[in-house]
Amino acid sequence: GVAAEASAPEVSEPDSVLTSPVVAAAEALASMLENNDSLRQLRIARCGLDQPEDPTMRKKSVTFSLDGLDEDDHSVGDVVSGSPDEDMVSPGDGNTGEGDEAEVQSEGGESQGGDEEPATPKPPAPPPLLGQLLGEALSKSRACGLELLDVSGNWLTDAGVVAFAKGLPRASQLTALYLRDCGGVGAYGELASAISAGSSLLLCDIVDEPLLPADAPPGRASAASPAAGSPTTGSLQLALCSNRWAAGKLWSSLVSAYPPRVAAAATLAFRSLPGATADEAPLSELVGRLLPPLVCARLSAWPATAVLPYGGFVQWLADFFCGAWDEAADDSPFASLVRLMAQPTTLRSEQDSL
Repeated sequence: GVAAEASAPEVSEPDSVLTSPVVAAAEALASMLENNDSLRQLRIARCGLDQPEDPTMRKKSVTFSLDGLDEDDHSVGDVVSGSPDEDMVSPGDGNTGEGDEAEVQSEGGESQGGDEEPATPKPPAPPPLLGQLLGEALSKSRACGLELLDVSGNWLTDAGVVAFAKGLPRASQLTALYLRDCGGVGAYGELASAISAGSSLLLCDIVDEPLLPADAPPGRASAASPAAGSPTTGSLQLALCSNRWAAGKLWSSLVSAYPPRVAAAATLAFRSLPGATADEAPLSELVGRLLPPLVCARLSAWPATAVLPYGGFVQWLADFFCGAWDEAADDSPFASLVRLMAQPTTLRSEQDSL
């Protein structure tokens, strides 16, 4: 008889990762960044925009079948290791072992003993990097007017932050970027390079480590001049300082980049310190309100007449408080700082410290 030609069974395509809600949201945001030239601020902190898991990277479980295995002749170790004895399977005689119901293939390759094996479905496509979607949108924008972007608290991964950073040089108006808890230290080097490559960033809520070559052993002293091209873990702060210098904001004028209410609260708190003027304040008055007496006693390496310039205070706030200076929140670090600075006296005990 003539065998009927069997058509391969249809395999349904897996649901595209691009249709997942988080990717759809990232694509919508990217479209807005690319096409809306009137957008000045975008705050999407802690909104669940986390990088989806790549299904192709999931660990596959392997199951071994030991049916029909003669324990006297073949050990479990031979089967698991993939190195069976030679007399277990003989390539030439088609013997697959006593007790096995092996399907015998004809010379034409057609099965004589059973149904056709189902086609293997295609593996799902890996999800796109959400950070890359946002970074490419910044790169493609012809007139990006964005000045502040807050994506903190959304886990983009190191690779996502690196991909996002590539779009920063095209965002010529972006002066404040909040990326805390979006990735790890592995992305800091590339982020610093992107900030140095023509961006206008002045404020960033990521504080990296002191300048060290990336491969320096623990405990090594800071290297002021690492080898040319050597990635560092402290270059992000230097990149921000370089931008501030170029913009004429590497001192007190940086306060103009603060939100107006934050600038007013910080300036008032500084001038409220005993002995303060518009330009400087006694360093002991500030430190004494932030640290308890015993800690101050161990750290008091400065003379009693040491002063803190207002410009240095402004730079310090920008580096360590810019991502959390929502003065409307009573429990925010910035609100706590202002409240302590307004106290009439220095701290008396450990419990009063910041």
